[in-house]
Amino acid sequence: MLTQKFKDINLVRKIQVGFMLIACVSTIIAVSSYFQMAKTEKQKYELFNNFLQPENKIYEVYNRFKI
Repeated sequence: MLTQKFKDINLVRKIQVGFMLIACVSTIIAVSSYFQMAKTEKQKYELFNNFLQPENKIYEVYNRFKI
């Protein structure tokens, strides 16, 4: 029955439905990628704060006592 309804739809409508499905899937992928990039940016910031800033402070203290 479903195949009969699909056969009754004209070609233009089938193409429109196909493009709409592609657009929906693309939108879902784009939104997912955006949230993943935001999560990665947050992790990068936390990594910088947790490891690189203390390393710079240690280097600064080392240079103070080196003199």
